[in-house]
Amino acid sequence: MKNLAAFAIVIVIVIFVLGACSATRLLYSFADDFIEDQAEFYLLLDEDTEAYVDDKIDAFMDWHRTNMLPGYAAYLSRQADTIEAAGRVDRDQVLRAMDGLRAQLEATVKGFTPFAGAVLAHHTGKVETGHLRDRLAERNEENREQLDEPAQERAEDRAERTQSNFERFTGDLNAAQLQIIRRHVATTLGDTKRRLDRRTRNSKRFIAFMTSGPKSEEIQAFLNAMFLDPDAGAPKAEAQFREARFQRFQNLVADVLTSLSDAQRQNLIESLRDFAEDFRAIAS
Repeated sequence: MKNLAAFAIVIVIVIFVLGACSATRLLYSFADDFIEDQAEFYLLLDEDTEAYVDDKIDAFMDWHRTNMLPGYAAYLSRQADTIEAAGRVDRDQVLRAMDGLRAQLEATVKGFTPFAGAVLAHHTGKVETGHLRDRLAERNEENREQLDEPAQERAEDRAERTQSNFERFTGDLNAAQLQIIRRHVATTLGDTKRRLDRRTRNSKRFIAFMTSGPKSEEIQAFLNAMFLDPDAGAPKAEAQFREARFQRFQNLVADVLTSLSDAQRQNLIESLRDFAEDFRAIAS
């Protein structure tokens, strides 16, 4: 289910993985190709259904550009203005900003699921759901192979990626800031298996639902519930685990950003404004 969700949030993720505005525009221009590639992997398509999927992807991209990008731009500008006015990064502000980002992601999901429901309504037959089941299992198995890597290697790789993501906004981190990241990685490294177990469980729920022959509106409702409350029907401890993971991530971001030097803080302000300007340009 993670990769189906990625259809909806791929545009938001560029905020965290790119370092230049020109790159943001370039990636956005290829976002529909990314979604098409994912659809071709998971869905059994012929010439007619592929054309239908392409039309729905184009419609989603138009909706996202018109309805979501201005909101992202406004969100980023608000964060930059607040930091500049305060002359520092306030911890409570960071936590509120993270909650705001979560709301933006949820709005993106809710806007995406009508398009996904229309597409998936054409894939409820036995052959189609069998293909989808096998593809989900294949991707889940690929993700589980991560657990075969030595824990130290996984920790180092994750710490480096996390460092890189921060530094695209702030410039080089110092030794104390890198230690914050390493502590977070060490604390959360064991979370991967539980996340993969949840993904496998939800994949099975999704396939069982699809074999019931649902209509487009029913699929939309199911996907909203699946993406926004993925621990529904699971033991209460799983929902608590997911929320605790988000809170740990919030604390990581807050710990790093509240430790920024004046130069790092200025880099952050400029980066946020650059991304906001770029999103407005794409939306126009």
